[in-house]
Amino acid sequence: MKTTGVEHVACPLCGADRPDVLFQAPVWAYNIGRYAYDSWPVGRCPTCGLTYLPDRMDAEARDALYAFVHAGDQEFVQGWFLDSADLNRPTWQRLLRVLAQHRPAGRLLDFGCGPGDFLDAARQRGYDVEGFEVSGVFLERCRARGLAVTDDLPGLLARAGGAFDCITSFDVIEHHPDPLQMLRDLRALIKDDGVLMISTHDIGNPFARLYGPRWRHLNPIGHLTFFTRETLTLMLERAGFAVVRRGGHHTIDGAPAAEARNWLSGLMRVVLLRGLLLLTYKPLAERIPALQRWQIRLGRRVLNHQKLALRLGDQVVINDDMVLLARPA
Repeated sequence: MKTTGVEHVACPLCGADRPDVLFQAPVWAYNIGRYAYDSWPVGRCPTCGLTYLPDRMDAEARDALYAFVHAGDQEFVQGWFLDSADLNRPTWQRLLRVLAQHRPAGRLLDFGCGPGDFLDAARQRGYDVEGFEVSGVFLERCRARGLAVTDDLPGLLARAGGAFDCITSFDVIEHHPDPLQMLRDLRALIKDDGVLMISTHDIGNPFARLYGPRWRHLNPIGHLTFFTRETLTLMLERAGFAVVRRGGHHTIDGAPAAEARNWLSGLMRVVLLRGLLLLTYKPLAERIPALQRWQIRLGRRVLNHQKLALRLGDQVVINDDMVLLARPA
């Protein structure tokens, strides 16, 4: 079913209108013909520098998207979030090491918790965890795992304002129709001495600039705002936070030596190895189906062709996602 609703918005950071249009961002192949446009304008605010979609799906279209009823959406959720959950465990442990340097225990809210994998990892580390999530598919999965989750933001604000020692939010703010209000809500939920850890895509990354309109995160179905470290810092400050640390999502760690190792391994694994696989393995596997039927176990993780192909994508990148930690100002 085609969903045609479109709304025009001013800059989510400063409120200025008439952004400079940078390029048109195409939808993913399975979304062609589903929404009002098959490519959407991406603009940059000339006043504050924020990049965003000035014309975007309206609220009704976004609600339909996050119901995940389309076969393509279901396949993406299954492959990226559920089947590959084991591959994300090292990332969650690394982010928890960073968080523990600022707040090693306490009450933690994961805002936009998805299927609950990070919540489960934080619970095992000793945090008292709770999640907020708008997708019914993910809510059911979290509750089946015994996790406390809600989709009632007004109710959460009323009963838990100023109650959380830690708030985490991973790859959520770019989906939110009002990211500044989202951060203000998080400020209302966190203690005055709490810590916020937030991640999103970094459109200021060299690889994002290299790929331009082909950059992998320019998915205008769902991704509404695209931050640099500077514009996210500015938005956090306007919401009442002060940034205390910035890092790359694939390299930030609990110690400088560990972070240096992550950088070196990232260059080898994410850049050189990925480039080699994209140039050799991926085209061969498309021509030789037998290459798609392997599976190996790496500790608690299982890797097969489907997971590898999904994670590889079609671009060589490193740290085009960022993590910022902030405290109430």
